[in-house]
Amino acid sequence: MITEDKLNELLKMDESPILEFKRQWYWDDATPSTELSDKWGEFLKDLISLSNGYHNFVGSTRYLIFGFSETEHEIYNININDIKKLKNLKAFKKLLIEKLESYTSPTFLNFEIGIINLENKNLLVFEIPSPTYLTELKKELTTKTRTLDPGSVLIRKGQNSDEVRIASPAEYAELSAQFEMHKNDGLKKEKLNLEVINDRPVRSIEKTIQLYIDKNSSFSIAINYPKKLTDWKENIIFEIYKLNDDFGAIKEFIYLHSSANQGRTLGYIKHNKFVNNLNLAIILTDRPNIKDVEKRKSNIKGAFGTDFVFFVDEFGYEFLYKECILEYQKYNL
Repeated sequence: MITEDKLNELLKMDESPILEFKRQWYWDDATPSTELSDKWGEFLKDLISLSNGYHNFVGSTRYLIFGFSETEHEIYNININDIKKLKNLKAFKKLLIEKLESYTSPTFLNFEIGIINLENKNLLVFEIPSPTYLTELKKELTTKTRTLDPGSVLIRKGQNSDEVRIASPAEYAELSAQFEMHKNDGLKKEKLNLEVINDRPVRSIEKTIQLYIDKNSSFSIAINYPKKLTDWKENIIFEIYKLNDDFGAIKEFIYLHSSANQGRTLGYIKHNKFVNNLNLAIILTDRPNIKDVEKRKSNIKGAFGTDFVFFVDEFGYEFLYKECILEYQKYNL
């Protein structure tokens, strides 16, 4: 998710096919239920059209920002307490994905939601990494002003640079070609990166953390997390996830790559204050291909000052799916 500095930078920019500002959210708890369907339609229209963007914006991250007026250059607080659906962003994202699965083809899934405080006011930010494909409507979408047919491709370019409309056949063809080129460029870079790092794969513990949250549903990922860095030159390679629950409890997870320099990585984490309590942090690392695997864990415990060090597979077995695996019993012929 974006930082405060990046958000400040965006607020100085004009709206464009990949940047839209909204002073307020589409509805609140006082909105009549008869109007909610059209409000949802308006929201989905804006989100899908941002994903598609327009010519020459393929490859750039898209942003939908609530709590800022472009005309007044003024920040307005988004009061989450007045909008029940937004009180739990994790649950809202899940609901939004379900709606997008229902309305879009290919399904539009890649986005992040966060709340960032500026000038003691909350802004709600949707960050959409550039997709590699055009998104079409696969069923009718009704907004407050119109009904959009299945097969429509929404783009953001007209007399105003952020105007939402349906792409013409020529625009569709041009955008499809640009997205395909962007996709191929990404594949080339990925291949080159694999060659450069000389077969040193970088694992992510994202799925492990998600499984932990699914099993402990009171927890959700804290705003502005995870923190990640892959610096092969300095051998600083880590991921940090901070989880909060409704009662103020915090769990902090650090993934430490097997090739990471423990001292440099620890120094970087401390300097940037990414972790509140290192002595309580749960550190996950890869199981080394050595005889004395426990030595790796004891070294990390000594360096980081925590007793909670696990190999990724070990943590998964002990805390995520142990009860799903039957104990081994020798088969009696």
